[in-house]
Amino acid sequence: MEIYIYGAGQRGKMLYDRIKRSDAQICVKGFIDKYQKADNIVPIEVVGKEENIVISLANESLAYQVMEELEGKGYKKIFWCGLLDNPVYSPEEFLEKECLRMQKRSVPVLRQVEMHISDKCNLNCVGCAHYSPIFNEIGADYEQRMRDVKKFSELEVFVHRFYFLGGEPFLNPELGKYIVGVREILRETDLHIVTNGLLLLSVEDEVLETIADNNVTVSISEYEPTHKLTDKIEQRLQSFFIKYNIRRYDRKQVFNKPLSLTPDSVHPKLCISNGCVNIWNGKISRCPAVMYIDKFNEVFHTNLPNEGVINISDAPRGEELLKFLKLEIPLCEYCVENPIPWGRCGEECKLEEFATED
Repeated sequence: MEIYIYGAGQRGKMLYDRIKRSDAQICVKGFIDKYQKADNIVPIEVVGKEENIVISLANESLAYQVMEELEGKGYKKIFWCGLLDNPVYSPEEFLEKECLRMQKRSVPVLRQVEMHISDKCNLNCVGCAHYSPIFNEIGADYEQRMRDVKKFSELEVFVHRFYFLGGEPFLNPELGKYIVGVREILRETDLHIVTNGLLLLSVEDEVLETIADNNVTVSISEYEPTHKLTDKIEQRLQSFFIKYNIRRYDRKQVFNKPLSLTPDSVHPKLCISNGCVNIWNGKISRCPAVMYIDKFNEVFHTNLPNEGVINISDAPRGEELLKFLKLEIPLCEYCVENPIPWGRCGEECKLEEFATED
């Protein structure tokens, strides 16, 4: 197989190195880049219109801009590879399974949608933007979740990437069933499971086989407890030929206490969930912070604003949906940047573990 890598910066070189370290017989014919200068950069004009072009850019929006530019020039085989951790399993599957086909759609593209399949977590991080430590139950009903996904799929947008989230998704014993159900509805969408990884060594082989069979990426947040197990986790995922990426652990790992209890906080405003469209129990919101704020208010006896959550059945369609999901909401005034060391909540969660009074 022959490919060109679009992007000769750090990520392009990382992708090239990953391909070369693998046993896959993939020939990188050169790099395409408008800004970088190097001997192996090929002018786009000499690249054949039927050649495979793999975009290595990390920024999804920029990748789409590149795709539109390349399509405008007549290129037809455009892919995006955002995975730099797992090995290339085979040249036959590299483009189909480890890359995402980029093409214009007949409907607007929504970059990301996420759905809890477990409200509770096994790690319970201080400052969790989904407030998972305050949930005691998995809470997900399979039939309800599938109705949500089906209704959402009818809103005249193409979902580029769909995340199974929590909480911790691997706490749900029906995870495999959810994967199959969502894949039947969102056949061309890039599916991801976001996990802290702690259960990956004990989950049943059948679940991992389902993940591989349905071309799902396992996205691991490598917190301190996960760090000690990462090598074994990678070995197990590789043995099932599962795509994965890892947000690597740092000993100085910093988290964020996401909320202020007043709209005029001394802390600067910060949205850490911009674009993280959330569906849950028949509803849709622009982010998890507002989706689960009613539970937050109930547990901590606060009165933070909850406007911005609507029923999926009442949601606008197409471009109007995208515009709605970008609108600022009252809770935006309470979302702040307040760096804290990573840590875990105690047995009984405290308000100050998620919000600051100032």
